[in-house]
Amino acid sequence: MTGDEKGCEDRCTWPGCRILGPASLHYHLHDLSPERAFEPTPDDTAAPDPYAPLREFLDGALERATAGKGHQRHANGGREFSRESMLVRPFLEQPILGIPRLLGSPDFLMGQIIKKGLEARGLEPEAAMRECLDIANYAAGMWCWYREQGDQ
Repeated sequence: MTGDEKGCEDRCTWPGCRILGPASLHYHLHDLSPERAFEPTPDDTAAPDPYAPLREFLDGALERATAGKGHQRHANGGREFSRESMLVRPFLEQPILGIPRLLGSPDFLMGQIIKKGLEARGLEPEAAMRECLDIANYAAGMWCWYREQGDQ
């Protein structure tokens, strides 16, 4: 343990946890793991989330997929969605993965990522940001495709 670290067993029950940095930048090692969201401790509530821009971007991509363009066009087979009907096609059953499965490669998704990136270059910032959210969802589809390949 360095001088900037100290044990935090008195504050949390996570085995082997250490506090990193001075009290003004108090982050638990386990708070930095992918399984946990950022949770400021009582002594650092004024400290900003160092991953806030990434969190905003990923939340925006999820919103775009679940309520935006992707959801409107693909989650219901083209049928209008209503909360009452709950006709939602899961992400893994939408064309974003159906097409790569049909082709036997993620090339379609890579093409969409490239196309969206090129389109974003000529747009106003707000529209370009929406294209970037779509890129994230195509990248997520590509990740899911590779995960499926590993499961076989």
